[in-house]
Amino acid sequence: MNQINSIIIEGMIVQDPRLVAEAGADGDWGCLVKFDIANHRRYKNREGELMDEATFMQVQAWGDLADKCLANLKKGMSVRVVGRMRLSKWLNKDNEERKNLEILAQHIEYRMRRTERGKGDRGNIAVIESDDGAKNAGEPRIVYEF
Repeated sequence: MNQINSIIIEGMIVQDPRLVAEAGADGDWGCLVKFDIANHRRYKNREGELMDEATFMQVQAWGDLADKCLANLKKGMSVRVVGRMRLSKWLNKDNEERKNLEILAQHIEYRMRRTERGKGDRGNIAVIESDDGAKNAGEPRIVYEF
């Protein structure tokens, strides 16, 4: 039986998404894009002082989701990522084990840049999803405004 592995996280993109790998000869999986997000938390400690905490997470997107990330996401944008967690392990050049916790994205929402919004719009949210054979394989769709 599979167990639930799901995450929803919001944060700011730390640097422009980067293309890591392109489709193989057989076209399986398509390209791989990676980007990091910073999730900020503000809280008061026991002494009542306001504290800031930032958690940095690496996001991976595959296939047409990766293509859409490259075309639409930029450093500094606010995003909401829905996906699953995966722990990668490898040995470095000194034969030491390394680990990295990463998010495999399935759905990404982002606030559209001002240049893409109409005058007077307060902030459309666009959605990028993995198509998996869906008919709307083109541009990100605007789902709601706030």
